[in-house]
Amino acid sequence: MARYLLDQLEALEHVFDEAWASIAPTIDPASVENARQSLADAIIAHAGTLGTDDLAALKAAALASFRKRQPAGHLGARDCWLEQT
Repeated sequence: MARYLLDQLEALEHVFDEAWASIAPTIDPASVENARQSLADAIIAHAGTLGTDDLAALKAAALASFRKRQPAGHLGARDCWLEQT
């Protein structure tokens, strides 16, 4: 695999790990796998337009998309603040 592609994959993995760590405690345990997939989809979608040079912007855009796409009740009730940020 070309080093450039490996660097991009590592960057995407880093963004996913950071983003997931920031929201994992707020996710209903029954929805973890779907939430992880939704977050990964959001990261990949935004990486297509933003690239992987600005990881903070990629993380922020992916988290914003993730929050918009979550159905009511997907987030833990104790963490409604997520919907407000």
